[in-house]
Amino acid sequence: MVWRLCQLKSLLVASLLVVSACAKLKSKDYILAPRELLSDISPHWMSINSKHALWNQEEKPEPHLFYDFSPEFSNDKTFVNVVITTPQDSPYAYKLDTKSGQRYYSHTYCNQKDVWGKRGGTFNRPNFAQGYVPRLLDQLGGPQKIIVLENNIRSTGEVDRKFLRVKIVGAYVEKTCPEGNCVNKDNWMSRLVLVAADPLDKKYQNLKTIGEIRKRSDWEDVRATLENMDGRSFITDNSYPAIKVGQLLPYSDAIDYLKENTIYVSNSEMLNIAKGCHALYDRLWKDVGENTKQHIISVKRAQPKKDLYKLKDEIKKNEQSISMGFSDQVTSFTRKYYKEIMTCDKFVYHGNINQNVETFWFLNYMMMFYRLHQEGHYYNCENKTWQRNVLNDEGLPVYDLKKEIDKCDDKSLDIAMEYMYNYLVGIKGSSAPYYRFVEYDTHIFGSHRKLYTWVKMDARKFECSSNLNEEIFKNAKIIPEEVRWKPRNVSKPDETKLIK
Repeated sequence: MVWRLCQLKSLLVASLLVVSACAKLKSKDYILAPRELLSDISPHWMSINSKHALWNQEEKPEPHLFYDFSPEFSNDKTFVNVVITTPQDSPYAYKLDTKSGQRYYSHTYCNQKDVWGKRGGTFNRPNFAQGYVPRLLDQLGGPQKIIVLENNIRSTGEVDRKFLRVKIVGAYVEKTCPEGNCVNKDNWMSRLVLVAADPLDKKYQNLKTIGEIRKRSDWEDVRATLENMDGRSFITDNSYPAIKVGQLLPYSDAIDYLKENTIYVSNSEMLNIAKGCHALYDRLWKDVGENTKQHIISVKRAQPKKDLYKLKDEIKKNEQSISMGFSDQVTSFTRKYYKEIMTCDKFVYHGNINQNVETFWFLNYMMMFYRLHQEGHYYNCENKTWQRNVLNDEGLPVYDLKKEIDKCDDKSLDIAMEYMYNYLVGIKGSSAPYYRFVEYDTHIFGSHRKLYTWVKMDARKFECSSNLNEEIFKNAKIIPEEVRWKPRNVSKPDETKLIK
């Protein structure tokens, strides 16, 4: 999935996206200061465009924990800035949402036996910290994950909106099962995870071999914890391993692999990406969502053509404008920009709830409509039902949104949006990952930060005697109850006539 951002950085979207090449890792001399390793993150990314920004209660931009600071690799690539999402020994797991740039609660840890059956005892909280390298995307298209061994940061309050300077000592390959049972199958998703240490910890200074790191960190215990602490995949009542962790790799191999298989987003590229995606969101709202007072005609259904041409001339003479109906505009936009808007939706925030509520919710509904189609679901406008997409004999989805979207009229799309809520609830109840809209992460164990965006939740099973996750997930809402799709279907007289 790394191609997504690389593709975004080189796409020309109706002269809106600026062409640029994928950047390689850059290094910078860095003088290590004595224990002021935690530094504040200031907001810049959300200040680029107020129409597409996350603001706090004082209507000031929030800091973005992925874009708003640089990794600043040292010349030898041993030192790097990172954000800690989950501190060592934390009872709760947190993730980063790349659109809003905020940490959010994922799940609660609990005692579980080794799902692989290799080690005795139980595994609970992480005996290391977890985080990511800013502006660096891994092989799966997400923030470059890193774990930090033996550090003295234990509180989420210590790491909130701060970054930490660490020393890279190695890496490992993490394989994740997307859903169901992946054992003895080839559908695991792989990525490289960096292993780092507190540079002031004498325990990890002057390391020369992988064997020394394994011994000093009790790597096999770390490895087993990584494979168990985040739960299991499952099908009905049966559970299966969700994570597989490879052997510890030397630092030199990790850095070489990192150079060739990750994407670094530079300052200039960040600005180009933001401007291009913001312009694309504006086009989606203006061309498709905005409820203008212009005269409307359904161009693709107007008959005969000569009447349509005559009508256009009359409107032009009267200095009036003409626009297509809602479904026509959705069809046109989807066929032109579907791939690009999906990439933008993964990395760039859309709308601003503080500025324009209607625009904000329209974009969020449309993006989830697109996202479901992107991830193996589709809405059948003829049958008016949401369904799982399947692959044909050639390995391609049976339903192709860009080809089939013109079968949807205004009413069908309204129904699709109305039914989407129940369909999302149904996905939540299955063994597949699901989406939910997070306004504020306000659990007593949450990050207490404003997100106002859709976040993807892993469907995991926790096999422990005291499992808080089941009740938490059960009560988690998919979308605020007061939010409703604004219908776009309007009754039309003869479609070759103006609607006044």
